[in-house]
Amino acid sequence: MTEWTELQTMLASADEETRLDALRRLPAGDTDAALQLILQALGDSSWRVRKQAVELYLQRTDVDQSAGKVVEQLYSPDNAGLRNAAVEILIRLGSVVTRRMIAETHSADHDVRKFAIDILGGISDSDCTPALIDALRDPDENVRAAAAENLGNIGSDAAVPALLSAMESADLLSRFTILEAIGRIGRPVAIAELLPYKDDQLLRKPLFECLGRVGDAEAFPVLMEGIISGPANASEAAIVALQQLVERCGAGFDSNLSADNSRLLAQTLGTFFSHNKREIRRSAVNLFGLLRDCDNAEKLLDLLSDEEVQDNAFKALVALGSDGAERLADIWSRVDAAKQSYIAYLFGQTAYRKGVPLLLEAISSSDPQLREIAAGALGKVGDADALKSLVNLFSDEVDRVRDAATEAVIRLGGAYTQLALEEIRTCLDHADAATRMAAVAALGRLGGVDATEVLLESLKDVSPQVRQAAVRAFTPSRDETTIEAIALALMDEDAGVRRLAVEKLGMCADLVTLSPLKLALADDDVWVRSAAVRAIGLIGGAAQLPVIERLLFDPVGLVSIAVLDTVEKIVPERVNDLFTQALEHPDHEVVIAAIHGLVRNAQKDVLSAKSTLLSAHRSVEVRTALYRALAELSGNEALPILTIYLEREQDALAREQLLSLIDNLKAAHGL
Repeated sequence: MTEWTELQTMLASADEETRLDALRRLPAGDTDAALQLILQALGDSSWRVRKQAVELYLQRTDVDQSAGKVVEQLYSPDNAGLRNAAVEILIRLGSVVTRRMIAETHSADHDVRKFAIDILGGISDSDCTPALIDALRDPDENVRAAAAENLGNIGSDAAVPALLSAMESADLLSRFTILEAIGRIGRPVAIAELLPYKDDQLLRKPLFECLGRVGDAEAFPVLMEGIISGPANASEAAIVALQQLVERCGAGFDSNLSADNSRLLAQTLGTFFSHNKREIRRSAVNLFGLLRDCDNAEKLLDLLSDEEVQDNAFKALVALGSDGAERLADIWSRVDAAKQSYIAYLFGQTAYRKGVPLLLEAISSSDPQLREIAAGALGKVGDADALKSLVNLFSDEVDRVRDAATEAVIRLGGAYTQLALEEIRTCLDHADAATRMAAVAALGRLGGVDATEVLLESLKDVSPQVRQAAVRAFTPSRDETTIEAIALALMDEDAGVRRLAVEKLGMCADLVTLSPLKLALADDDVWVRSAAVRAIGLIGGAAQLPVIERLLFDPVGLVSIAVLDTVEKIVPERVNDLFTQALEHPDHEVVIAAIHGLVRNAQKDVLSAKSTLLSAHRSVEVRTALYRALAELSGNEALPILTIYLEREQDALAREQLLSLIDNLKAAHGL
């Protein structure tokens, strides 16, 4: 038995795996025998076998010559799997078979003509368009529908006039498909060309979908009428299409609506607010917002709990303006705190001043979210009378509520500054430190001479947290009073206050602050000293280098690192000397920072000279930092010394680091 005969026998086996194995064993090459076996396998009952045969055929190099054999398989009426496999191959061959498939659109077999059109549509070659346009006049309705569908798939603008022309004499199936194709192509179409079909109940849905994609403002009345008059599936399509049209052509679709029609349209849209499809709900809500009809305001309020459409619903409510706010104000007492929160937010967004009494009531609610939102809304629509109530919220137990009240007071304080200051001042004697802190934060945001005077009083508060808040509240400036006040805070018993004062003086950027900052260099707190180093460098620059350098060997490494960072910023040409000195610092963190600084500045010679000393450092972190630095700066030149250090190193993790560095360097340089 020859090899080919054996493979033929295997392909005829009842066992699927045997047939697959026959294809796997098929010899490579473009032989006719192999082609016959592949063609046989294309008609196999197993999709796995057919799929394997498709891939084997596409690996051949003679597809130009053998494609005709694949085309012949389209004429096999009793084997759908074979024809489908042939269709897949021909589509994947692309332009190689375009001319052949165009010829097959004139086949006597209507099924083959349809296959040819589907293949051309799958290839999506613009050269296919004329043949598909010709097929719109095919005597077979399935061929005509396939031609329209695939013209839509190709998306050629040139096909639109032919599709519109074909509509006039097309059967129902083709008209459906033509409308879908025109919509997919997306080229604008004069509404008059499609209006003749608007009264055909069976075509309303695809017509509306098409108008949404290709219509213009003239389609507004058609789609609005479609929403109102139905049927349901057509109304759904009209809603989505009208929303698409509004996005493309702009609002104003309701400009020609009568009051009655506008109300009817709004009522109809309201019935779709609970539709099970998100796209339809969103479109209905968006359109409703443009109509500005308040009758369904409460329905929109209900939608705010629907995460999928809540943004759309809120925009629609805001679009209703004060009329919508007034409608919702009427139901305030009948809804829960969650809905009152939405209404309160709407009052703020629409500047609904009549809602102020309800907002003042709401900031006393037991619900913290309602208090927070109501406070924010009062900041937008309230007046001087709201200030006292808002300031009272500075003592609220919830941080978010206090923050919202602070923002609201600041907003209102812009118009009623003196009154706001007076109300805030009353909180500075409150027993609760958090309340006093909120008052201090508000004073800082209000600013002005009067606020500064009140802040000075807060620097004497018994609570260090309040005093810290007071320092934060000062606006950095070169004002003498402000600088003196902040400098006074350098004497505070609380280190946090002193540190904040140092940072704030640095932000003032005035040379007069240097004297108090230099005193802070001797502070007991390490954070204060570190902040003072950075502030002095920021203000004084290179002129203060001698003062800063003296702290290089501060007993706490954090200060020394601040010195290195500051000098690198203000006098970069001096920093390498300091990095070199810092290699002998007793704090290993400072030594590591110095190593990193020398690497940043490519100080290879310095590190090489100091490597013997550093390789014996008691800190394994210092030693591993050295190893990495040598590898980075010296590359493969570091291999000999790293190998020596590997022999000496006793720490397991450090040895692992060294081995990794050595291996990486060897690999990088092909060693």
